[in-house]
Amino acid sequence: MNEPNVNEAHATDETRDTIATFVLPTIGRSTIRRTVCSLIGQTESRWRLYVVVDGAEAIERFDNNGALKPLLTDERIVVMREAKRLGANGVVHSSAGATRNIAIDRIVADRVSTSFVAFVDDDDFLMPDYVEKIAQFVSQPLLDAVIFRAVFFTADGDVHCIAPNTQSLGKQNIVAGQVSIAMAIRTDVFVNKPHIRFRNSEVEDAALAQLLIAEKCSVRMIPYTGYVVRK
Repeated sequence: MNEPNVNEAHATDETRDTIATFVLPTIGRSTIRRTVCSLIGQTESRWRLYVVVDGAEAIERFDNNGALKPLLTDERIVVMREAKRLGANGVVHSSAGATRNIAIDRIVADRVSTSFVAFVDDDDFLMPDYVEKIAQFVSQPLLDAVIFRAVFFTADGDVHCIAPNTQSLGKQNIVAGQVSIAMAIRTDVFVNKPHIRFRNSEVEDAALAQLLIAEKCSVRMIPYTGYVVRK
């Protein structure tokens, strides 16, 4: 993946609405720099990013990441430091789903003018035209959510695809392990249905997709791989 030039002027047209606002929960992994670079290097510049730093230890690691600091000067990036949200039973970090919900609620409260809310994790990264692919669905108001394919690499170098088996999605097609966080959900869904949020689960991505379908939302599977799980 090519490194973006953070010194170049951004091509963002402030008069245009944002295509996608990304939610990025982090526990302070060093790989977050690669994640943020993959957004800054997008071919479509109309994106925003809400980073949620989860826990006091994560905040310390995040703030001490000197290689990351120059990227955070981008005006499209909002950083939320949640030192007190330590999860249940004394664990250091909240679940990724609960952390994402904090950012979703903030996006709704801030009334961010964005067509979709999308997600990326701090050890994953996006292909350069990911936002451009999401932009294709802005003019389809009856479509509530898009699920993209994702890929991950095994220790042996094998490539595996994460995707439901069919394009015509029903709840029965959403299986844990076949859906990743590579999804973009219409912002109005979160505004109008505040109960649609991530569940505290080890398979919260699949659970959210199941909830969307159970709520009669229009969900489409797209045969495009734009998301790379930890490599």
